[in-house]
Amino acid sequence: MNSHLIKIILCLFGLFFAACSAKYENYNLDGYSESFYSFEKSVNFDEITEKLDQIIENNENRVPPGIYAQYGYIFSRKNEPVRAIEYFQKEMELYPESSVFMKRLIEQINKGNQ
Repeated sequence: MNSHLIKIILCLFGLFFAACSAKYENYNLDGYSESFYSFEKSVNFDEITEKLDQIIENNENRVPPGIYAQYGYIFSRKNEPVRAIEYFQKEMELYPESSVFMKRLIEQINKGNQ
């Protein structure tokens, strides 16, 4: 393979990853990673719900990607399918690129409720 082509490919990958990492600096995630990790370990619904509420409040203009999906996941774990679907749909409305995944989750919930 041509060394110039390899350099171009590496530069494109570098630009791609730089663009992806800069994408979330406009959001205030309020320690979301840490609280999500503790949620997965302890299944403390109140703690993670409080953190998600705080993130939604602090990002009035645009909620970060995945926050509504996480809310939906919590409600599905709490066996509240209607609320879970509501939040999965909010995620799809705000981030249409998540539609394929959110629709699958909604289908799974609907299958479980039959």
